[in-house]
Parts: sequence; structure tokens; C-alpha cells
Amino acid sequence: MSSSNQRIRVLVVEDNEVNQKVIRRMLERMGCDVDLANDGVEGVQFATRGYAMIFMDISMPRMDGFAASEAIRRLDGSAAQTPIVALTAHATPADRLKCLSAGMDLWLPKPIVVEDLVLAVSRFTGWKEGTSAVVDDVPLDEATVNGLLELCDPGDSSFLSEVVGDFREACDKAAEACRKQQPAAVYPELRLAARKAGDAAKAVGALRVMEISERLETADDNTLAERGAAWVDSLTREVLRAAVALMSRG
Repeated sequence: MSSSNQRIRVLVVEDNEVNQKVIRRMLERMGCDVDLANDGVEGVQFATRGYAMIFMDISMPRMDGFAASEAIRRLDGSAAQTPIVALTAHATPADRLKCLSAGMDLWLPKPIVVEDLVLAVSRFTGWKEGTSAVVDDVPLDEATVNGLLELCDPGDSSFLSEVVGDFREACDKAAEACRKQQPAAVYPELRLAARKAGDAAKAVGALRVMEISERLETADDNTLAERGAAWVDSLTREVLRAAVALMSRG
């Protein structure tokens, strides 16, 4: 998993046995050591064992993923800071906001695909091995990226990390604003949010994010009603992919 070959321990909190098997196999093939919790109650109990990250289903008996995440954030010690990635089949704007309010760090839509897991593990653990197949086709403006790399001190990529973090934060906020406005057909606000995402993407040379942002900003109301939600989901995924691709250059 890393230059030291240290394996990454992750916890999957999921009540469905089929989903457990599929997600576990995906993560194990990436080189992760995986523990399984069958519901939120077990997830909170297991969280104290020390994991690099937690994948948390939303809909579970006894304690759902929101309540479990809130309980983990109240734990003592480092366990409370463990990155939590929501797994949700119903990624409505309300659900996404609830994920953030519960202390989750990221959400992934179901059905889960291995590329999303790779990117999530890469983001929160710094793992790079095996990500090339996922990020090789991420188009970046080379002049912009080279300019950012020239601003980094020799042997220190902290500046790049900060810039990429700011890019992700700006785009995530813009995407969330788009999700809130699209179902309500408040398209002027959606277009403004898309413009902000596009501006952040230009600063780091994330070409595909720029392209999707431009689609959202320039499409007419009928097109946004039909395709806006899918474009916003694509925007979120491409932001994550671009962030991993950029950090792989540092």
C-alpha cells in the first residue's frame, strides 16, 4: 500500500451481506485489511480499534450511519478523528447535507465502484500505489500544473497540498449549492455555483471539472432539468479524481 509496505486498516459498517462481500473484496484487492461491522452500534464499538478510515452505510437497523458517525465523533482520543466515508444509495441534497452535519468527510454513491474506493483511500491515507489506472486519463492543463509545481519548495509539496485542498473545498461547496438548487429549479443560483467551481478548476488546471462546470453554467433551463443532477454528480467525482491526479504529481 505504501513505500513501507504497511497495509491500511479500514472498517466497513454495512448491514447487507452482499454489499459487505463486494466492498470487502474490492478493498482487499487494493491491499487493505478490512474489518466488518453489521450495524451502527457495532461500528461505534469497533471504531476504537484504530482504523485509517471508516466506510459507513447510511440505512441500517438499531443505529443508522448518521447516528453512528455522530457517536464516533464524540469518542475520546484519535478514534474521533477517523475519516468517515458515507455509502448511500439515495444521495439527495438533504442526505448529503446530513452526512456533513453528522461529521462525515465524504460520500460515495451506491452501487459502489472500485474507482471511487481507490480515490477515497488515496485522499485520506496518502496511498498512491495502484491509483494510476484511475487517474491516468484525468486531463490536466500542463502549463498550470507546472506553474504550481514551480511554486513548491524543493522536496516539500505542502503548498500543492494546500492549493489542492482549497480547490476541493471550493468545488465541494459549489457542487453542494448546485444540488440544493437543481431540484428546486433555481437555475440562476445553480449557474453561479457552477461558475465558482469552474474558477477553482482553472486555478489548478482541472480540465474536466472546467468542462462540466461550463455545461452547468451555460445550459438552458430545460437541459438542466433533464441532465443537471447527473452533471453535478459527475462534477463531484471528477473533482476527487483531479485532486488525486494533482497530488500524484507532487
